[in-house]
Amino acid sequence: MTPEQLSQLRVRLVAYLRARGDVRSERVATAFERVPRHVFVPEVPAEDAYADRSIAIKLEDGVPISSSSQPAIMAEMLEMLAVREGDRVLEIGAGSGYNAALIAELAGPSGEVRTLDIDSDLIAAARRHLDDAGYAHVRTICADGAHGDPGGTPFDAVIASVGVERIPPAWIAQLRIGGRLVAPLTIRSMQKVFAFERTARGLE
Repeated sequence: MTPEQLSQLRVRLVAYLRARGDVRSERVATAFERVPRHVFVPEVPAEDAYADRSIAIKLEDGVPISSSSQPAIMAEMLEMLAVREGDRVLEIGAGSGYNAALIAELAGPSGEVRTLDIDSDLIAAARRHLDDAGYAHVRTICADGAHGDPGGTPFDAVIASVGVERIPPAWIAQLRIGGRLVAPLTIRSMQKVFAFERTARGLE
């Protein structure tokens, strides 16, 4: 496909996400229009890369154990995260690296984005994809997400792409007062995405 055709696929995806109500701000719309998702899922045809669906990126015995999330869900979480220019952001769960690139667009050249994952294969692949897509400044870290990244504190925002039953204390400790945290929480077997603000008393 030509660069123009790929750009048209991104524009079409954004129009679809706008119509659904998942993309509500120009900043998030622009991020999705700029980041080339097909670079992050190179084994998938471009038409499929820009469809609103999750894409398996790692299999174990034929069963998907990691995926690039559905763009609608990513857009909703990024709207909730409300990243600003210059923000320092920590992502828990690197996936393909695509979401980290979207965050990097939102944080801008003066911001800092770190994405970490406990799976060394995923981190290596995310690093390649980020470099290939022009996001070499995004830091990739192989570590246990439950501990966050003490070396990068304080963060203005923390986002988790993996579901948790409770928010690890490290994520709260590494978030500045007034910072925002977005994560999918499992409550009574149901998973919902919540946005929190860090206050002097904890999360609200």
